[in-house]
Amino acid sequence: MFFTRGVSLESWINTGLFYREKLIYEEVIQCDESVDFFWFTYGKNDLVLANELHEKGDLSRKIKVVEKPSFFADSWLGNLLYSFCLSFFHYKKLQVCDVYKTNQMDGAWAPAICKLFFKKKLYVRTGYTMSIFLGKVSVLKYYLAKLIEHIIYRFADEISVSSLFDKNYVEKNFLPEKRVNVLRNFIDTKKFYNRNQERKDELLFVGRMNEQKNLVTFFDALAETNFSLTIIGKGELKDKLKLKARELNLNVRFLGAVPNSDLPEYLNNYSYYVLPSFYEGMPKTLLEAMACGCVCIGTNVQGINEVLDNDRGVLVPSTEKDDLANALKTLKGYQQEKGNRSEDHIKKYFSLKAIGQLEMSILKELNA
Repeated sequence: MFFTRGVSLESWINTGLFYREKLIYEEVIQCDESVDFFWFTYGKNDLVLANELHEKGDLSRKIKVVEKPSFFADSWLGNLLYSFCLSFFHYKKLQVCDVYKTNQMDGAWAPAICKLFFKKKLYVRTGYTMSIFLGKVSVLKYYLAKLIEHIIYRFADEISVSSLFDKNYVEKNFLPEKRVNVLRNFIDTKKFYNRNQERKDELLFVGRMNEQKNLVTFFDALAETNFSLTIIGKGELKDKLKLKARELNLNVRFLGAVPNSDLPEYLNNYSYYVLPSFYEGMPKTLLEAMACGCVCIGTNVQGINEVLDNDRGVLVPSTEKDDLANALKTLKGYQQEKGNRSEDHIKKYFSLKAIGQLEMSILKELNA
């Protein structure tokens, strides 16, 4: 498995992603103990970290980490150069692999180049579709992303995306003749579940504080209610949002990033989870909140409306202030039945076991 360009095992650990991201690979190993994984990362100290994780039992020894050589700079250019040269530095390990798998589209040319050299199968997996997201940023980045996706998908032997929306988009724009699997983001329902405890009658948001999440408009909507809001996460809009909260006299707590392993405790302490985004892929934090039985409030946009409806939560008609405010005003006490329906939906369609079995079936098909 090839990490996203520039991402290291160390950054996974520091951002709290490691204990979530590793689970699908350990689940596949449980399904078939003959499977081994190499993780090709962009960190220079990742091998030491991996050995420590192996010793503590926090990472399966059947997952072997391959780090970036020390002479590549930890910079945008250094990581880009390494992504094109990776096959030359690790050819012995690459030759013994049966399948090359991407983690995201950014950097997926590294395993595609390896496929050219070593004639192995390429499994292109993405958690979000890069051209959709970058199309919201700039026209140039949109067309560059589409070019990368067009090339990589043509090399792919198997493809999986995280939502039906992405499946339809990829098939329409790139692959009318190829099958695209929907492999949704998984949730560890042994960790994320409804503990049936007393909850605060407050709102919780988990994620990056950036333009995509529509938090500036949400603060305007929040000002029309008496709700308190807690934000977990980092982002470039943090200072702007802190200032806006003071100007509007809002009761907002900024907790910063917390490890994913601590999130179930937070989610079970709050009645409501909010995600007012302009767009999403298949948002893991929303799935985790649903698994914990929160009443979730999300905008009717791609990624959110594929999993949330008014039966399992509150689907806001638009991303506008008035609709967000009206949705918040309808909340009257924790609605246990919606929380229960959310939890049941995640257990049925998004559990780690269910997604792990699908992943294993794709790998077996490739290696047949």
